[in-house]
Parts: sequence; structure tokens; C-alpha cells
Amino acid sequence: MSEVARPNPGREIGDQVARLRQMWVDAFNQHDTEQLVSFYAENAVMLPPNAPAAIGSAAIRELVKKMFSSGVYDLRITQKQVEYTGPLAVEIAAYTLKIHSGQNAVRNEAGRLVTTWRRAANGEFQITISVWSAYADA
Repeated sequence: MSEVARPNPGREIGDQVARLRQMWVDAFNQHDTEQLVSFYAENAVMLPPNAPAAIGSAAIRELVKKMFSSGVYDLRITQKQVEYTGPLAVEIAAYTLKIHSGQNAVRNEAGRLVTTWRRAANGEFQITISVWSAYADA
């Protein structure tokens, strides 16, 4: 088999995770809580910056609702790397978002994101662990 014809499963997995991440970002920016939660496995863990862990769909749903009510918007994620093995993929990314912080005041936040995705029975990946780390005002 020539190099050109050889399948590249890593690229396919990276493309699938990138597609799912963009759908996740779209749901976040639309403040669509239910769509956003649908990306997480039932027992997923979300570790946001400066907040307690959310474990499981119900806790993640409540955390997301609190985030939306706090005025977050305009999330942007830049995927840096995707590594995979078997049914697991690990995504490393950077993010920026805006937060309304009072009368017409906006705070910019930037940080890093590490997410573990696990392939579900339907072939799609679901988030199992998501670790967010804010590092500075952008």
C-alpha cells in the first residue's frame, strides 16, 4: 500500500474530536444546556477553574446553568493536539471567553483545556473528563 493510500486513523479521530468540539462550542455559545450536557458520558467529571468538580450529568448540568447565568459568552477553543489509543482520545486545547462582570464591564479569560473522550457504543466520542485551567485575563 502506498503512503498516499494508507489510512490514517489518528487523523480521522482528530477530525472527529475537532468536529464534536466545534459542536460543543456552538452549543455553549447558544447557551443550550441540554445539547451541551449530551456530549458528556453519564459519569463524566468536569473540573472548571476556580470551582468545585462536577461529577455526573446532573452536576454538570447545574454547573453549566450557573456558568450561563454568570454571563459567560463568546467561547473560542483552539485545538492544539489529539492523542488516542483504543477507544480513548485526549484533546489538549486553549480557550478564551468573555464574562459580563457588571454594568457594561467585560472580563476576558484565557486558559487551557484537557479533555478525555471515550468512544461510545454508537461510534461517537463522549467526554469523560474535562479539566479547565484559567491562566490570565486575556
